[in-house]
Amino acid sequence: MSLNIVKPKIKYLEERDWVTDDYEDLLYGAKINQSPTRPIALSHQTIDSCQFIDVDCQPITFDHVAMLDVIFDHCDLSNRHFDDVLLGRVIFRNCKMVGTTFKNTSLQDVCFEHCMMHYTNFGEADFKKVLFSHCDLSDSAFFDHRLMKVEFKDSQLTSCEFLNVNMQGIDVSTCDIDGISIDQRSLKGMVVSEMQCIQLAGLFGIVVK
Repeated sequence: MSLNIVKPKIKYLEERDWVTDDYEDLLYGAKINQSPTRPIALSHQTIDSCQFIDVDCQPITFDHVAMLDVIFDHCDLSNRHFDDVLLGRVIFRNCKMVGTTFKNTSLQDVCFEHCMMHYTNFGEADFKKVLFSHCDLSDSAFFDHRLMKVEFKDSQLTSCEFLNVNMQGIDVSTCDIDGISIDQRSLKGMVVSEMQCIQLAGLFGIVVK
């Protein structure tokens, strides 16, 4: 499947930091490669045309923060909440995202590349052209939403939960699905390998000879 994901459109970046700049000014056209040394509260704002490199986001509280044309590279976003917002043309690359939540979030043209995403929660999220490439999504949850144009490529879906999700045409054949929990509605139309078919059959008490 070729998603033709639109990459972030960033024309100009100005290097800034959390110390000398008012953080409200850091939300547009900023390149930031330093972690904040004090608590930062971002609320009902939009991060637009920015790049974050090697930033520890633990001191940052994201409250209904939308993102447009943003790149996170080697950042720690664990236990951050990106709920009830829009993420458009965003790349998360080599990021730590353990326990991060995207509940009721709209994700469009979003790439997760080589990210550690244990226990990520995508409850009721809306996916439109989203790529998970070489990510570890172990113990993550997808429920009550329709996956639209999503690709899972060489990723760990170990012990993931898929409940009431439309997986029609979604290919997980290159992923590890050991221990996956999935209901019959979510399973319908999902593309799997021959070995995965045997694994999934066991979930419903089917014995394959």
